[in-house]
Amino acid sequence: MKKLSVLGLLVSAFSASASPWVDGGANGITTTGKVGVGTTAVNAALHVKGVNYNILTLETSNSDSYVTLTAKPTGAGRFAFNSWGGASGFIFGTGDPSANGYGTELMRLQNFNTAGGLVLRNSGTTPEYALRGNSDTWLFGYVGASGSEDISIGSQANSGTRTLTFAAGGLARMKIAANGRVGIGNLNPTEMLEVAGNIKANTIKVAKFEVVPDYVFDKDYDLEPLKNVERFVKANKHLKDVPSAKELNSKGMDLASMNLALLRKVEELTLHAIQQEKRISALEKERRVK
Repeated sequence: MKKLSVLGLLVSAFSASASPWVDGGANGITTTGKVGVGTTAVNAALHVKGVNYNILTLETSNSDSYVTLTAKPTGAGRFAFNSWGGASGFIFGTGDPSANGYGTELMRLQNFNTAGGLVLRNSGTTPEYALRGNSDTWLFGYVGASGSEDISIGSQANSGTRTLTFAAGGLARMKIAANGRVGIGNLNPTEMLEVAGNIKANTIKVAKFEVVPDYVFDKDYDLEPLKNVERFVKANKHLKDVPSAKELNSKGMDLASMNLALLRKVEELTLHAIQQEKRISALEKERRVK
């Protein structure tokens, strides 16, 4: 009877104490049922503290089996891994981890921003898979229902001045600026597409023109006399309303405007040719009459 009373007193004393039981070393079991391995400062149901890379090993005796960790809460289930302090992150590896803690690296999740990292998420019919620096900057990803996904490289957030650069051969080769301008060979484009080099294509189509000079064939069009054309060419060394070589070298050539200007000159030359033909025909007729 005395032995039972003493045992009861010991249990009562331990239950009333906030101190853990210890095994004489660094391991402890608290009064709330928490277990510490390698530590007496236990702050989780199982708190393991090691001094080397390999702190916890889970092993199965069957070579074809999986080592499974299961989260089974009473409400909405989430399985959380937390890397806390410093440049936090996770490394997934294979092989012997004794040398570096992870063996041969397969994938790294290194988080330098609380909203960044690798996102693998499936919410109903709108899955999201993304690698991003923060919540607004997507490095690569896609989101949407199967068959109509939106594949994104770069940010779609309507903010900031982020750019997208493509590199090859150790150098930046192409850039998409924040305003949507694209530079190839020029990383500071001033037009929607700017190429520092040659372009080869089967067809180049200009979708929108200025006024097309078919007005040259209107009856009231004031056709410049050839003597005035001759006078202008002698004085300026280029056709009227056509950019000079100096202007083209300094400002470049607008293909649409240049083609329209040349078309106008061709149409004017056609009218001059028609007039010349009429004069020649009249002279020949006059000669036959004489």
